Amino acid sequence: GEKKMTTKSSNLDVDVIPLLVELIQALQTDLQSSKAATLSNQIFDKLETAMKALDSIPGGEMSTSEQFKLLEQLQSQLNHKRELLAKYENLPVLEKFAKLEDS
Repeated sequence: GEKKMTTKSSNLDVDVIPLLVELIQALQTDLQSSKAATLSNQIFDKLETAMKALDSIPGGEMSTSEQFKLLEQLQSQLNHKRELLAKYENLPVLEKFAKLEDS
């Protein structure tokens, strides 16, 4: 089946492989065929749609190194919050509440 790229707003059909196969077959029989021209236009349109969808993805304007830096920052924040949660879970006040919930 055809693969579809899913975004929040809609499903985009950007699978060009079947069209490329069809285009190659059309070109093998007739280099000047109107079917080849039509298929070429369809492929171009799908690629253009895919590029527009990629441009609209949040964070897509960031370079790879910027994305990795942001990921490291977020992982650091997550680790810090996990450490705080573990620290607070062991406070005597919270242990008393946990015992009350168990009974």
